[in-house]
Amino acid sequence: IFVIGHGGYLLDQKIAKNVKGIDVVVGGHSHTFLYSGNPPSREKPKGDYPTVVKQDSGDEVLVVQAFAYGKYLGFLQLEFDDAGKGTSWAGQPIVLDKSVEQGEVC
Repeated sequence: IFVIGHGGYLLDQKIAKNVKGIDVVVGGHSHTFLYSGNPPSREKPKGDYPTVVKQDSGDEVLVVQAFAYGKYLGFLQLEFDDAGKGTSWAGQPIVLDKSVEQGEVC
């Protein structure tokens, strides 16, 4: 289950922590830049992409945001087992600048 919201990164994390049965929170509003490793531009990450929030049950919920103003395209690849539980994930925001040819990302 994916939750799409516009309440900000802190609320996204709270939802991820407390709402059972969800897999991913895709958020906005706070224009939070999340990135794992060395970012491709000047923005300083406020957390990992995805941010992994562990629920009291032990389940992990992913939280993603892709900064603001269309500068980045969020990319998240997920794998689920037969029971629908997330088993692996990877991804990073992709900076949309002249290094990305039109049609290349999609």
